[in-house]
Amino acid sequence: MRAIIFGAGNHGRVVLDILRAQGRNVIGWLDENRALWETQVAGLTVLGGLDWLRQHKSDGLGVIAGIGNTQPRVAVSKAVESLGVPLINAIHPSAVVMPTATLGCGICICAGAIIGTSAQIGDYALVNTGSSIDHDSVLEEGAWVSPGVVTAACVRIGRGAYVSTGAVLVAGVSIGDGAVVGAGTVVTRHVPAGMRMLGAAPHKLLKIDESFDWKRLISGDPPE
Repeated sequence: MRAIIFGAGNHGRVVLDILRAQGRNVIGWLDENRALWETQVAGLTVLGGLDWLRQHKSDGLGVIAGIGNTQPRVAVSKAVESLGVPLINAIHPSAVVMPTATLGCGICICAGAIIGTSAQIGDYALVNTGSSIDHDSVLEEGAWVSPGVVTAACVRIGRGAYVSTGAVLVAGVSIGDGAVVGAGTVVTRHVPAGMRMLGAAPHKLLKIDESFDWKRLISGDPPE
């Protein structure tokens, strides 16, 4: 099956490297940014957007959303599925995935990640470089785990939740839907849906509202 990556940005290039390491035949990009159409990114042409896929949905293609930000990643993945086009998984050959783990569709597991015994990785989830998801843990739809995150056993990360770089989650904790765990945080208790947990214990919980800067969070720009 020929592969296409939807999203020709930074994370898309990571996905491209993973697919090539898997031996996939990646033929191009899709992106809703019309300014990118017919340009070259990492040696591949940006063919068009969702309309292009709609016209070529019977061409035996497999698609994965190469988008870091959770909401557009999930939205694009569902739009692709609605066209009847299969979603593929990008799993780096250096990742360790236990045979009893359950994997959804449209997921990305980056280099050096570990998915433990009977862990469950939901549709459209992203497990970044060098992260470890221990046994019987669950990542729900669209969950996003940054590089170097470590979970102990039986952790649950909810739909669209984001766990930032180097966080440590102790056994049995639950991260609610849409919640955010800050970089380096040691999570020793549940994080409610739609809340942020920052820093070392005692933890500071803040509500996520319209002022929360998702763009800065995923761009890597330091706070002012």
